[in-house]
Amino acid sequence: MTLLRTLIIALTSIMGSIALPAPGAKPWIETPLIESGALSKAAGCRIFLKLENLQPSGSFKSRGIGNRLLEAIKAQVSSSDDRALHFHASSGGNAGLACVTAAVALGYRSTIAVPASTEESMVAKLRAAGASEVVVHGSNWFVADAYLREVMLVISKSD
Repeated sequence: MTLLRTLIIALTSIMGSIALPAPGAKPWIETPLIESGALSKAAGCRIFLKLENLQPSGSFKSRGIGNRLLEAIKAQVSSSDDRALHFHASSGGNAGLACVTAAVALGYRSTIAVPASTEESMVAKLRAAGASEVVVHGSNWFVADAYLREVMLVISKSD
């Protein structure tokens, strides 16, 4: 539950059809490890850097959130529920971007709730990445997350 502690990805159903991603499809990449000579020398042992900045969202969050979306899609496909998934996330930015890039890569819609403190450039980046909707609400992540859970998801489930 550690990923969900900082990010809630809530699945809601909307009318439509669902499709399982191609076998082996994943919305993240295998990033390289490179050895840092300077850090290795300073530490007295070999230090490697994992280049997670090369992920589609620019963050390590692509792996965890992308995996969560794949699990939800597989569960939906194996159930008798034929409604399309729509992914929702509350975020200050990077986790939301990981959700959007993963959802788009897998062919699903996503809505992100962010607090008013989120930089306008991040809101623009979420929209440009393909978010179905970006909702700016509240002064901080806790308020945006509560709005997502208590208002947006309730409305979405009733649609």
